Amino acid sequence: MSEHRLNVDNDDTRVGVTDVVVEIPIESIDIGGALRVRAEDSAHTQVLAQTETELPPILVHRGTMRLIDGAHRLQAAKLKGARVIRVRFFDGTEEEAFVLAVQANIAHGLPLSVIDRKAASLRIMRMYPLWSDRKVAEVAGLDHKTVGAVRRQSSGDVPQTGQRLGRDGRMRRVRRADGNRQRRTDPCDSPAGTHRPAEPAAAPRVCPASVLQSLRRDPSLRLTETGRTLLRWLDASPRTPTQSLDLADRIPEHCLNLIHDMARQNAANWQDFATRIGDRLQCK
Repeated sequence: MSEHRLNVDNDDTRVGVTDVVVEIPIESIDIGGALRVRAEDSAHTQVLAQTETELPPILVHRGTMRLIDGAHRLQAAKLKGARVIRVRFFDGTEEEAFVLAVQANIAHGLPLSVIDRKAASLRIMRMYPLWSDRKVAEVAGLDHKTVGAVRRQSSGDVPQTGQRLGRDGRMRRVRRADGNRQRRTDPCDSPAGTHRPAEPAAAPRVCPASVLQSLRRDPSLRLTETGRTLLRWLDASPRTPTQSLDLADRIPEHCLNLIHDMARQNAANWQDFATRIGDRLQCK
C-alpha cells in the first residue's frame, strides 16, 4: 500500500489509525454526519447482534468522537444492552476522517448505495476542490465520468480551479470541453467593452491562502513527512507582495546585509524548486 493515501484494504495499514484497541462508553460516540441516505439495515443489525463471534472494533475520529466506520456494529451492541464498545481511533482532520469513512464503507460487506456514493463524492469535492475526478472516484467507488457529472451539476457548490490533483500526486491543468487547456482571464485587466486574451505563456494566478488551505486538507501531504515539510515551507512564505515589502521596510538596519544575502539565496532555492516542478510538468 502506498503511504501517500488513506487505505482501508487492511486495517493494520490505515494511515493515522492507531493499533491500540480500547473500550469506550457507547454514549460518548457521535453518530452524526451519517453517510447513508437511508437508515441502517435493521436486518443486518439483528444478524450482528445475534452472532456469538466477537465483532471487529469500530473506527472513531478521536478529535470529535464521531463514528467513521461500524454503524451496524454500534447498533448491534446497543441491541445487546452493551454500555461499552471496542474501538480504534483515527488521528487526523475531520475532512480526512470523512474520506476514510467513505473508503471503509465501500469496501466491506454492506457497501454504500450509488446515491450515497454520489452524495459522498460531492462532499469530498467541496473539501478537496483540487482533487481530480479520477481521484475522487477512486475514493467514492464511482466511475470518473459519474463524478464529473456530479461536479458539473453542482458547480455552484464546488470551488472551480484551473488545476486538478491526480491520483499520481501530479497537478494538471483542466481541459475545457473543446480540448484546450483552461486559461484564466481577469475582466479587470481589460478596459470596459473590450476583451483581451490571456497571455499564452502566463502562469495562472492563484490565491496563496486558498491554495495552502486546500493543500493542508490533502491526506497525501498532511499524512506524510515529505508533505508536512512542504506545507511548513509554504506556510512560512509571504502571502502577498505587500506583506513581504512591508516586512522588508521594518527590518533593523544592522540586520539588512545578512538578511539581504539570505533572502537572495532563498529566492534562488525557490526558483530551483519551481524549475524542477516545471520540468516534471513538461515530462507528463
